[in-house]
Amino acid sequence: MIDLCAARSVRIATLTILIFLTTGYLLSASTLAFGWRNTFAPARIESWPYVEVVVHDGKEWPYRTFKSSAWMPPNMTITRNEGALAKGYYIFTAKNRRHSGVLVQSAPVIMTDDNELVYAHDGPYGANNFRVQEVNGKPHLTVWLGESVTGHGYGQFYTIDETYEVQTSLFSGNVALQSLGAGKKAPGLSDFHEQEMTERGTVYMVAYNNTQVNLTSIGGKEDGWLSDSLIYEVNMTTGETLFTWSAKDHIPLEASKLPIKSYMGDGSKGHPWDHFHINSVQEIGENLLINSRHTFAMYLLSRKTGEVLWELSGRGEGGDFGPLAEADRFKWHHQARAHNVTEDGMTISIFDNHNMQEDNDTAPTRGLVLRVDLPPDASKPPTVLSSVRGDEPFYVGSQGSYDPALENGNQLMCYGPVPVIQEFGPNGEVRWEGRFGRDDTVQSYRAFKSEWHATPADWDPRLHVEKIHDSARQDEQQVEGYVSWNGATDVTGWNVHVRRGGAWSNMGRADRKGFETVFRVAAPEGCVVVGAVMDGVEVRRSNEVCL
Repeated sequence: MIDLCAARSVRIATLTILIFLTTGYLLSASTLAFGWRNTFAPARIESWPYVEVVVHDGKEWPYRTFKSSAWMPPNMTITRNEGALAKGYYIFTAKNRRHSGVLVQSAPVIMTDDNELVYAHDGPYGANNFRVQEVNGKPHLTVWLGESVTGHGYGQFYTIDETYEVQTSLFSGNVALQSLGAGKKAPGLSDFHEQEMTERGTVYMVAYNNTQVNLTSIGGKEDGWLSDSLIYEVNMTTGETLFTWSAKDHIPLEASKLPIKSYMGDGSKGHPWDHFHINSVQEIGENLLINSRHTFAMYLLSRKTGEVLWELSGRGEGGDFGPLAEADRFKWHHQARAHNVTEDGMTISIFDNHNMQEDNDTAPTRGLVLRVDLPPDASKPPTVLSSVRGDEPFYVGSQGSYDPALENGNQLMCYGPVPVIQEFGPNGEVRWEGRFGRDDTVQSYRAFKSEWHATPADWDPRLHVEKIHDSARQDEQQVEGYVSWNGATDVTGWNVHVRRGGAWSNMGRADRKGFETVFRVAAPEGCVVVGAVMDGVEVRRSNEVCL
C-alpha cells in the first residue's frame, strides 16, 4: 500500500528544492500545499555589523570607519544603566571646537543608543541646531549651516524632508555683519541659536546686528558698538518678514550682567558688546517666550506689539515674580521652554549653565524646571519642580540644551563644549550617557532625541565586496559584502543577488545589522548587487560589484 501522506511530503520537498535552486527562495510547506499567495521565505544569509574603531595615541578622538561609506563618525563612549530609554535617535552636531582637529570629521549626525550611525549630513559650513520639526504638518529635519564668530553666527536655515530633499529658507533681514575673518563668507544672515517652526508654515529666527550706540551708561564709549539681538518671523515660502523685535529697543542696557569688556567683546566696531544674547524663542498663543543669557532672564513678549508682558529673572529679585531663593537662581542659561501652559500658569524648563568663561566653577550646570503662576505676583516666587544633573558635575561655560519631556517621561541633556549627552529617567537618574570627545575640544550646541523615518531619493545603497579565503570551504570561493545606505531608517534586510553569465540569482536575504551590514556568500565569479528590503519588499538596489 502506498503511503499517500509520505508521497505528498516527498513531492513538496522536491518542489521546494527545485524552487530554491532556481530562485534562491524557500517556500513553506503550507504555501506549497494550499497555494502560492506570492509569499516567499528567502534563504537566510548570516550577517553582522561592521565595527572598526580607529584609535590614535595623539589628539584625535577614536572614530568609526566603514568599507562602503566614507563617513567617519566619532566613536561614542557609552554608559548604559537600568531603566527604559525613550524611543528615537540621538540627533546632534558633533564638531571641532576652536579648530582643535580632535574629530576627523565634523557633521550633523543621527545616532542610535548603541553607537551606530543612522545618518550624517554633508555640507560646506558648520552646523547647529540639527533636529526634527513639523513643517507643513510633516516631520522634517531642520538645520542651520553657516560661519560663526564668538557667541553667534551668520548662515542659512534648511529643511530636509523624508527623502532628504533640502529646501533653503528665504531670509533678508536688515543685519550688519561682524567681520568673519580673512577668507570667510557668510552664506546668510540668520544666527544659529534658534529656528522654531510654527503650524502656520512660518519660522522664528534670530540674528545679531552690529549697530552703533551710546555705551556711556555702562562704562563704555559714546560711539560704542552693540551686537543687538533680533527676532524675525519669516514666511518659509515667500521669505516675507511678518514680525521683528529688537532687544536694544525694549531691554535697558543696564539690565545686562555681561561686563563691557569680556571675551565676548569690548564695545568696539570689530568686537561689539553683546548686552542681551538671545538664544531661544517659543510661540505661546499670541505671545513669545524668549531667553536672554546675558540678563539672566526670560521674557514673555506680545507678538502684536513687541511689548514685554513680564520678566522672570534668575537674579535674586525675580523680575515680575517673587524673589528666588539663592539655591534656585540661574544665570548664563539657555533654551527656555514652556510646558503645560494654562491661563493660571505654566512650567518652564531651562538649561542652567550657571557658568561662563570668565565666571566659571561657581556651581554645577543643571537642568531646571520652574512652575510660575499667572498673572505674575511680585510676592510669589516661582516654584522649583526639579533640578537635574548627573553624578559627575559639569561646569558648562557656553551652549547646551535640556528637554524634560521625552515621549516616555525621560529627560535629555546636552552639555555644549563638554561633549556629553545624557538621558535621565523621570526621577533624574542617568540611564544613558554618550561622550563623543574631550572637554573643550569638541562640541554640540544642542542635542535632541526624536523618531525619524526616511528613505533617500538621490543616492542608493553602497556595496563593497572582498574575496576571502575560508580554510573550511576550500572547494568554493567566498566573498564578503559590506553594504550601507546613509539615512535609510526603515531597511530591515538586504537581498543578495549574484550574476553568473547573463542571469541573476538570488542567494537569499541578510538581516540589516548596524549602519554597515556584513554578509558572506559563495560567489566564485560574476557580479554582486544587493537590494534594500522594507516591509518585505525590495525597494532599491546598490551599485554592482564584479569580482
